Amino acid sequence: MHPPKQDPEILPLTEDDIRKLLKGCEKNVISTERRSYTTKRPTANRDKALLLLFLDTDLRVSEVCRLRVEDLNQETGEILVAPHGSGQKTKPRTAYLGRVALRAMWLYIAKRPNLVKKDKLFEMDEDSIRSLFKCLN
Repeated sequence: MHPPKQDPEILPLTEDDIRKLLKGCEKNVISTERRSYTTKRPTANRDKALLLLFLDTDLRVSEVCRLRVEDLNQETGEILVAPHGSGQKTKPRTAYLGRVALRAMWLYIAKRPNLVKKDKLFEMDEDSIRSLFKCLN
């Protein structure tokens, strides 16, 4: 008989971890044979807003992918999370952004002037979001 499989221990992010992730949102480090240099990421505003959204709320990646512009109250930081599909397994709920995350979200949205209420807040699928956070490490 095999011993029971143990799940790996999940440790919370430290302040230093969060600072590194936020710094990763801002800059790309590019290495060549001769030297390495940093460049500003063209998606810095989006990446920072997305990271802070996850840090402030308990939203799942799939829920973030379904968010629409109209689901975010830019004045209060309230986010309405709609149930998936028929809503039998999940219930609608409200999540809240803190001041820093709300400011990051506002900056991200301000750089996208053609957004309408029905547009997705982040034009990314689940795999894209997961890949983003893997590359920020």
